[in-house]
Amino acid sequence: MLPYGVGDEPDCAAGRSLPKPSHRQGDGHRGYRDRHCHDRLYLSGRPAGGGADISSDVPRHRHCLPPRRDRGLLRDDWAIDGGSGERSVNNATFIAVEWGTARVRSRLLTASGEIVDSTVEDVRLAELDRSAQIGRLHRVRARWPEASGIMWLAGMIGSPMGLEPVPQLPCPATPAMIAAHGRHLPIDGLSLAILPGLSCVSRFGDPDFLRGEEVSVAGLIGTGRSENALLLSVPGMHGKWIELSASRVERFHTAMTVELYRVLAERSILAPLMATSAQDGEAFRAGLSRSIEGGALARLLFSARTAVLSRRFSEEEAASYLWGVLIGSDVRDGLPRGEGVEPRCFVTGADDVAPLFRAALDHMGMRVELVDDNRLSAIGFAKIRQAAVQEELA
Repeated sequence: MLPYGVGDEPDCAAGRSLPKPSHRQGDGHRGYRDRHCHDRLYLSGRPAGGGADISSDVPRHRHCLPPRRDRGLLRDDWAIDGGSGERSVNNATFIAVEWGTARVRSRLLTASGEIVDSTVEDVRLAELDRSAQIGRLHRVRARWPEASGIMWLAGMIGSPMGLEPVPQLPCPATPAMIAAHGRHLPIDGLSLAILPGLSCVSRFGDPDFLRGEEVSVAGLIGTGRSENALLLSVPGMHGKWIELSASRVERFHTAMTVELYRVLAERSILAPLMATSAQDGEAFRAGLSRSIEGGALARLLFSARTAVLSRRFSEEEAASYLWGVLIGSDVRDGLPRGEGVEPRCFVTGADDVAPLFRAALDHMGMRVELVDDNRLSAIGFAKIRQAAVQEELA
């Protein structure tokens, strides 16, 4: 179930202090660590001295949940069978909104994630104050008045520049954990559920963060194809290399490859060579091969200029070569090596970039598939919503 709104703390709000967890020998909890997230306490980790991982999104202490009679934040997403009285996920349509830094994609979805209708707007979030953000959500709500009451939101709308900062959920994380760590925000007649994003320490040892891609991750898990999978999401300037197991996100890292290309195309000596669109062809594959073999990226980038001057390829082919150099460097660094079976790769994102990454992974002999981000996100929202309602009804 989604936590209470801002400032609400079950038990504590009622003036009762929560009992400290027991760590006595033999109580079954010795050697575990407690992880606090918002106002709920979760159990994660391994027993001292090894043992099976029992990471769970189930609250460790049931008193951390509000009383059963008060657990109705998702009531609009329930359905009650008139004959048996059993409760389940409401089969009515619902609204899901991905709100990034520069674009808002809103969808009307069925309970299973089928897209009924959708809109896309180019909107810079930083230029909107709180009232303007709320006004846009009201317009989305008015477009689909027949939808279930709760609007599900993901992306930068949950960052400090958005409606309500929602701390990212540490990895590893399942779709059910993502649902449980969202924040419910009733505001100005709207009922909003804002998803948290994710955080991790990457395999390179760096802290990393994402917002919005957790929905695509939940979608891939929902298709049943996430075992030993690598999801590369390149929707904009920064690509996310997300490592998955059958049921959860393990870790990820970020690469600013696309942004680097855009900066070079606008402000560098290479800019005149980058005016044309890149194509998967001989020049692109040449750039890939040079970069995958290794070598200083700065030297390889300048080699595009000298190759044109020496007429090894034309100015029109230079953009493809440079994309090959940048993507090759990213792919060489991004693929896990020496860690057992090679992952199955899925690429999703912008139409002008995602196919180039797919071609690069294919060039390296990886099993790779280009997937529709719009469809994947729709499935992900449905899976997260379903997990949240199931927890509410538990």
